Amino acid sequence: MSELTAIFFLIFFGFTSGDTGTSVTHPKIWTVVKLGRAARIKCEVDSSVPLDTNPLHWYRWREGEAFTRLLHFPAGSSTFQKDDGVAGSVTASKSKQTSTLTISTTTASNDNDVYYCAVWSGNRKVFGSGTQLYVTEGAIRAPKVSVYSTSKAVEQKITFLCHASDMFPDIIRFTWQEKNNGQWVDVKKDGLDLLEGRFSKDKTMTSMMLIDQQKAKNNQYACTYTHEANKNAQQSERVEVERKASEDQGSGTQKTPITQTCPPAKITNETANIDALTELFGAARSLYLATWVYTMMIFKSMVYFCAISYFLCTRKMGGKPSGNRRAP
Repeated sequence: MSELTAIFFLIFFGFTSGDTGTSVTHPKIWTVVKLGRAARIKCEVDSSVPLDTNPLHWYRWREGEAFTRLLHFPAGSSTFQKDDGVAGSVTASKSKQTSTLTISTTTASNDNDVYYCAVWSGNRKVFGSGTQLYVTEGAIRAPKVSVYSTSKAVEQKITFLCHASDMFPDIIRFTWQEKNNGQWVDVKKDGLDLLEGRFSKDKTMTSMMLIDQQKAKNNQYACTYTHEANKNAQQSERVEVERKASEDQGSGTQKTPITQTCPPAKITNETANIDALTELFGAARSLYLATWVYTMMIFKSMVYFCAISYFLCTRKMGGKPSGNRRAP
């Protein structure tokens, strides 16, 4: 129900990420701080909505709850105003086209939320992508990463998997790259089958990319990741999917050695794991599709209900006898 709550909020409050031409961005998808320290979350707004003459809002979204506005900057003001009930540990600042939300962390359970800034563009409120705050008392630990590829095509596609485990915090972002004219570039996501899944039992993350069999044969691919353990939260070095001319076509997978610092995860049966992952991602994709279809059906039903109600009201008012009509 938490995903549906977020979807309905964004529909009814006019969420958009570019329809109006306004860009609201959060430089960091997540930020990690130790308990007791201040967390700072930045938001940048393009020049189409000058912040010196337009209001800016900060929201918090907690899983299972509705969006909550924390504070806002009125139009033309550099001083924020808190909403009722917001704790004193939350403050904000504004400079030119950038705003920073500062949270003095008290307990992880109270502050581990997603924070958004928003501005009005015309008659629509434009939200940023949000920043996940992760408050921890533990030490940051870099992930162990391994890459796998299937040597046997399924539906004319080869599957590549980038698997990260034994990390803290368990928040990671994958980026797939391909070698183009001798240069490594990010794989374009347009029309690409790219899925990610989290396994809460052992706190691992896996990114799965499906590539056309012929394209996979002629190109070289690698996986990079961004984790809090990386210096300045930058992308890691590439973890390349090795290609060997003597690949065993009978084996289910081709295991790719990484480096001594990033040993492969302990997987006892690689073929079985890839089959399980494929089924899991297929089910996840179907679930998300079903969620969207269900949401749109409810939205469509509400539109029909409003239209029919309006029609019945106007019909009833039109059929009501006038008080000035003279009796025969």
